[in-house]
Amino acid sequence: QVLRFYGAVATKGMLFTPHFCEENVQPPTIIEVSDRTWEVVHKGLRGAVSYGSEGPHLDLNGTAKDAKVLKRIRGIGKTGTAEVGKWRDDEGEFHAKPDHAWFAGFAPYDKPKVAFVALAEYSGLHGADLADLCGEIAEAWFNSQETTPPLVQGR
Repeated sequence: QVLRFYGAVATKGMLFTPHFCEENVQPPTIIEVSDRTWEVVHKGLRGAVSYGSEGPHLDLNGTAKDAKVLKRIRGIGKTGTAEVGKWRDDEGEFHAKPDHAWFAGFAPYDKPKVAFVALAEYSGLHGADLADLCGEIAEAWFNSQETTPPLVQGR
């Protein structure tokens, strides 16, 4: 469901059913949202993977600002951490379970071709730890295609 959502965000409203290694044969459902709303959402996702100095609209460092592979493929996305809960041991002491970590997004941000999501359950990691994992998988997919997106200068 998260992958479908990010696919819809990437395409500004076309909700596809994901397929693994198959062409999509069903037409997408269209989500009616204003162009301005899509711009704001994309800007926020871009901010999550950017340093504050990388754009005039970005004042803060994003949570996945160090994701070098995402920068190469011009990917954007959002980190997430899900607290799992606590339990009490036989002595009455509380213990926290390790958090789940998320990253989801798409690439390239200006002409999306692929959406991705990673979840590391009970890992204690942060969503930023998964950003380059998603980027590496997407980059491998781009490299397997006949055409790859123009990469960021300096690579």
